[in-house]
Order: sequence, then structure tokens, then C-alpha cells
Amino acid sequence: MTVWPTVDCDSLPLPTLPGHDDALWDTLIELAEMRLGDWTLIGGQMVFLHAIEHAAAPPRVSTDLDVLVNARLVTGGVAGFVASLELRGFRLEGTSPEGLAHRYRRTVSASMS
Repeated sequence: MTVWPTVDCDSLPLPTLPGHDDALWDTLIELAEMRLGDWTLIGGQMVFLHAIEHAAAPPRVSTDLDVLVNARLVTGGVAGFVASLELRGFRLEGTSPEGLAHRYRRTVSASMS
């Protein structure tokens, strides 16, 4: 059971755009499968998906994924999401001035590509 509202709609073709890395889409699909219902996409990629859904030109192309974990309704949601990221090779790369983790990155080695 998901704790986020869902919308029943057709799939969107994910286009390749100049300056846009297809690995980003692969990562988004991987995240969608890893913790279904615990998080939602926000930020530039969500704006991009809304734009292509409505056949509009996206305002810009983002090079990262921003997610929001439902910390109120999913007990241990943030810790579980971070653990899932780390199991998939993501490492903490940035913290806020308050010491809050906010950026994870996965580097792709030659053996992974």
C-alpha cells in the first residue's frame, strides 16, 4: 500500500536531450523500484516530466534527481531510503551547515558501465 496519492496515467517516453544523461533516467527507474511508496520525485526532473507530459518545452534540463521521503507516514522512511541508496553504491557527498545529509552520488566505474 502506498502512502502517496497516485494518478493512473499513460507512460511517458523518456527522451534523450542534448546535455542530458540517460543514466539519470535509469537511476530514476531504479529508485522507483527500490522503495515503492516511500518517496516522491520533486525538483527539476518533476518539472521536466510535467512539461513533456503536456507537450511543452521544459524550462531547463536538470542533471540531478531530487526526492522527498515521507518521514511522517513512513516509520524509518529516511533511514530506510538512505540504506537502500548505500546498498546500491551511493555515498554521502554533501551536508548542510546544520549537519544534515542532503546529497548522495554514485560513481560508475568502468566495470559497471
